[in-house]
Amino acid sequence: MELVQHILGFPETIAGGVIVYPIRVKDFDAFIRVSDILSISSASLGVGEEVSVFDVLVYHASKDVQMLEGLYSLFSLTMRYADVQADGAGDSPIFIVGKNMAITRNNYTAYRQAVMRQNLIFEKPKFANKIVEQWADRVLENRHKNGVKHTIEDIITTVSVYTGKPYHILAEQALYQIYADFKRISKIKEYDVAIEFKCAGADKVVLKHFSEQLNMFANPYEGLFVGASSLSTSQVLPIGEE
Repeated sequence: MELVQHILGFPETIAGGVIVYPIRVKDFDAFIRVSDILSISSASLGVGEEVSVFDVLVYHASKDVQMLEGLYSLFSLTMRYADVQADGAGDSPIFIVGKNMAITRNNYTAYRQAVMRQNLIFEKPKFANKIVEQWADRVLENRHKNGVKHTIEDIITTVSVYTGKPYHILAEQALYQIYADFKRISKIKEYDVAIEFKCAGADKVVLKHFSEQLNMFANPYEGLFVGASSLSTSQVLPIGEE
């Protein structure tokens, strides 16, 4: 089923009536400082699914003020409420966001998945051994070398110059939207160049239409090796960050 919620920047509602909003461009700096929290998963902890990642986060937050503040910031940014409070009473700790929403051990996994999906953050595989990991890193490094390197600032300036949108307008866009705009512009420019080559007599140039589907959810870590079954999740990487 085709959905337009991501390109239109709509929020997503998960269990417990929690509304999760995509990160806006203007909040990128604040988000990137706490997004490492999303890398904490059962796989990265080396535990089974029966262990609550949320409980692990709560435990560390009770010992580390920086972790607690990071969770406050993450929930505030993604749920667009400044008022976030922790309630550690009893055996069911929760984070209360606003007046009517709460992140608990029952919905944290769904919350984490929603945030990663909305902001095009992908799991970095945890490889079976160090040698395989080194080869995977080398493959990814070669891919970066053969491509154009760009930062989030490069993406924003390109979209602004090409579309004429001022920065204060782009600041309100979701990260997904700015990445999609950038990819579409790249497709259009590739098409224009291919047309020029065609007109110059380069018959072997293949024309790919500028409006062809963008696979925004293509995981950069998939397909590195044939034996992908040996991989499990570990870390996350935001699109646009080298």
